[in-house]
Amino acid sequence: MAALAFTFDKAEHAYYNARGERVLSVTQVLNNVGLVCYAGIPQAVLDHKAEIGTAAHEAAWFHDENDLDWDTLDPEVEPYVRAWERFRDETDFKPELIEHRGIATVNGYEYGFTLDRIGRFQGRPTLIELKCTANVELSWGPQTSAYCMAMRERYPMLFRLAVHLKKNATYSLVPLNGVRDYQIFEAALAIESYKLAKGRNSNGNGDRIRG
Repeated sequence: MAALAFTFDKAEHAYYNARGERVLSVTQVLNNVGLVCYAGIPQAVLDHKAEIGTAAHEAAWFHDENDLDWDTLDPEVEPYVRAWERFRDETDFKPELIEHRGIATVNGYEYGFTLDRIGRFQGRPTLIELKCTANVELSWGPQTSAYCMAMRERYPMLFRLAVHLKKNATYSLVPLNGVRDYQIFEAALAIESYKLAKGRNSNGNGDRIRG
């Protein structure tokens, strides 16, 4: 298992391998097998929350690069970034990788990934995901296991942790230590890769996967 040559289309949020073929992303895989589920929530609400999350991640990146202009932040976004700032102030976490992107392979199947942070937390190498959702999600464990597998050659032993950022500018820490997380992602990736190879999307029709 190793990182591979790739290109990334930011507009489409799409990963392409060295042969120019589009490959599944981690979030695509988990969404398609039903581990990301927001049933009953209006699409407009989901889109708005996604915009907030994206903006908060970008601002946190600027924060960690010491290049954040707080005056430019949307009032809805600022509390999440303040929560991240508080985490950084209250812990010894030192990021080594920020918004690291690539393509990896496991069991012969390729997937694209963008992890949030890797660094040292409480003295050990740690993969950290910034989360702005209302609740802890089922997908976080398999998601972070996919990132750990992608980075295993460089970081053989990574502790996985979600920093759950809240809209009241506080945060909570969610350890992600399920051993089966790795098996779940590997199985999901195999299923979705098989479907993609057969020209089928998550609904079982003949359309190529999108998003």
